[in-house]
Amino acid sequence: MIVNKIKAVFKQAMKVTDKVCAENGGNRWIVMMDIMLASLRYGASPNNYYYFGFYKMPAKKRKTYVTHRVSNQLIQKFNHPEYISCFEKKEVFNDRFNDLIKRSYLDLKSYTEDEFDAFYDAVKED
Repeated sequence: MIVNKIKAVFKQAMKVTDKVCAENGGNRWIVMMDIMLASLRYGASPNNYYYFGFYKMPAKKRKTYVTHRVSNQLIQKFNHPEYISCFEKKEVFNDRFNDLIKRSYLDLKSYTEDEFDAFYDAVKED
């Protein structure tokens, strides 16, 4: 299982390396090493690295971002395990906190195919 996770992260890092190099130039190996360094030092996932623009910012600024690792630490510290599913599944959150949301929502997973088709017809753009 851990090997599969490592492979998935490496594959993601390769995609990010390709995107960064295609958009900004640069040496693939240097970008890949920077992604790995950002992961080890700041807990940034390859996607954090790309979307936060780590490839174009100094270390002083990188450490101010809530990266994947920091986010997980906050979740562990502040979310009671009993309520984690409320925050991981939007439909559970919406049902539990319906009186606080102050807007309507739909859980399309509970729709039949006919209901979904009717919904789609009602909202699609012409």
